[in-house]
Amino acid sequence: MPFLLYRDRGASQQIYMLEDTAARKISVGRAPDMDVVLGWDAKVSGLHAELERIGTDWTLVDDGLSRNGTFVNGERVQGRRRLKNEDRLRFGDTEALFLNPMGPPRDQTIVAGS
Repeated sequence: MPFLLYRDRGASQQIYMLEDTAARKISVGRAPDMDVVLGWDAKVSGLHAELERIGTDWTLVDDGLSRNGTFVNGERVQGRRRLKNEDRLRFGDTEALFLNPMGPPRDQTIVAGS
């Protein structure tokens, strides 16, 4: 089962399970009504980003929701980005790890014209 792994204000490890029965969208932000609340990080917007399940895959969505951007493996996300096991996410100064140890194997797609 996929999950997010991150540390809270006191550096305690937190796990947010992305259960199959969970909503298709998970909100991430500083506001107290978010699914993943990062209230201690002043660089995180009230609604910073969303995780969205599409089929069996999870994507990270930042359609201009955050002022400081959302990053996957050091690259700023603009729009939507499919997540893979062990992707490093950053919301403000907070880093998280997306883990999907039992996820489906990825077949490499051949790029047209190659």
